[in-house]
Amino acid sequence: MASPPALADGDIESWGPDARPDQVRFQRSIDLAAARLGLSIEIAGEMVRQLDGRHRYVLLEQLARSSHAIVYVAIDQMLAREVALKVNLEPMTGHRRWNAFREARTQVMFDHPHVVRVLDVGEHEGLSYTVTELCDTDMNSWARGEPWPAVVERIIEAGRGLELLHAARLVHGDVKPANILIKDGIAKIGDFGLTAPVERAGQLVGTAGFIAPELAAGFRAPAVDVFALAVSVWVCVFGELPFEGPTAAELDGDKDALMRILLERALDERWAEPPTDSEVPRELVEIIRAGLAAVPQRRPSMAAWLRRMEAVVAAPEEAQRLEQMERSAETKRRWLPSFAAGLVVGGVSVVLVTIALLGPEDASEGSEAPSQVGTETFEPELAGSAATEGEEPELELPPTYLEEDKLNELPAEFVEYTERWEDDLKSRAILQGDEALQTYADQLITRAEQLITSPSK
Repeated sequence: MASPPALADGDIESWGPDARPDQVRFQRSIDLAAARLGLSIEIAGEMVRQLDGRHRYVLLEQLARSSHAIVYVAIDQMLAREVALKVNLEPMTGHRRWNAFREARTQVMFDHPHVVRVLDVGEHEGLSYTVTELCDTDMNSWARGEPWPAVVERIIEAGRGLELLHAARLVHGDVKPANILIKDGIAKIGDFGLTAPVERAGQLVGTAGFIAPELAAGFRAPAVDVFALAVSVWVCVFGELPFEGPTAAELDGDKDALMRILLERALDERWAEPPTDSEVPRELVEIIRAGLAAVPQRRPSMAAWLRRMEAVVAAPEEAQRLEQMERSAETKRRWLPSFAAGLVVGGVSVVLVTIALLGPEDASEGSEAPSQVGTETFEPELAGSAATEGEEPELELPPTYLEEDKLNELPAEFVEYTERWEDDLKSRAILQGDEALQTYADQLITRAEQLITSPSK
C-alpha cells in the first residue's frame, strides 16, 4: 500500500485514478495551478508538465492532516476545477471500506446550500478517498474579527443543514467550528464521518468540549447536535469553550482527563461568563445556554433554537417576546408522572423516580428516549449489554406514591428536582464509576423522600 504524497511548500504532485489524455483539460489545469500558487502561467505550466500526467488529481496544497486522513486542495483534471480531496490513511479492510463509502453516500443524500457537496468517491493504491467541493475556510478562521450577528447568521445556516439530517433520523455527531465550512460567505456543514442513525451509541467519540453529557451514557439523538452547535456559537463569538475548565496544556496533554472534566462541567452546567466588555446581548447568552442544558429534554429542538437565534439577530426585543411565548406554552403543559424501572448502568441497579414533561397529546405514546475535526476516541466501559439483557426489575414504591389523588399533590420542589435524575445518573455512572454512582443515587432518593414528606425543608 502506497502512502499519499507529502507536499512541501511550493511542490505539487499528481495522485489518484488514471485519466485518459483525451479527457484532461490540460491548459485549464495550468491556469488553476497558477492562480492558486501565485505563479506565472509559464512556471505553473512547467511544473504541471513534469508530473505523471496519467493521474486525475493534481495536489496543490495540504489543507489539514490528522492521524486518520489528509485533506488536499487539488485540481480535478477531467472536470477542470478545484476540489477538496480527502485521503483516508488507514489500510482498506472490509469494515473501513464500508465506513468510507457510507460517509460519502450519507453526505450525498442532502443536496442543499448548507451541506458540503460530495463530487466523487473511490479507492487508489489501497487508500479510500472522497472528493468534495472546495470551500474558502472554516468557522474557526472565518469568525475571527467578525461581528457577533454575522457569526450567529453562519451558525444558523449550519443548523439548517443539520435539520435535514434530523428529518432523516440521522445525527451528525461531530458538530464543531472546524466542520462548519464557509464558501462565498455561506456556511455549510461537512465531515459526515460520525453521522449515524438515532440510536444507543456504543462508543464515545468526538472532540472534547463539544460532546453532550448524555453521550457518556450511550444515548445519541438530535439533541446532541443542538448541544454541539451551541458550544460552537459560543466558541466563535467569545473565543473559548462555554464551560469552566482546564486547558489541555494544564493537563499536560492528557486528552482523556480533559474529556472527563469537560463532560462533568457540562453535566453540572458550570458555565463560563462572557467577557465584561462584550457587546453580545444577554438574550443571546441565554439562548446559547438553553442549547447547553445538561438534560437533553430541556434543550429546544433545533428548529425552535434557530428561530430564537434568528429573532435575537433581528431584534433582541423580539427574542424576549418569543422566549416568553415559549415559556408560557410550556407552563400550560401538564406534568405526567412516569415511574421508571430499575436502570442498570455500569452494572449497578439504580431505582429511579422520574417525572416526564409531556403534553396531553403525548400521554399515550410515552416520552421519547434521551437524545449525541480530527476526532479523538474515548471508550468508557458502557453497560450496553447489561442494560438490555433480561427483563428489567419492577420498581417497588410505597403504594401512596402511586395513588391517583396523590399524584397531583406532589410538591413543585419534588417535580423540579426529579426532572433531572435519570440523565444525570446515566452520565455520572460513566464519569465517576459504580461506587460513586451508588452513593449519589442514595442521596437523590433520600432527598426526594424529604421533598415528598416535608417539601418546605
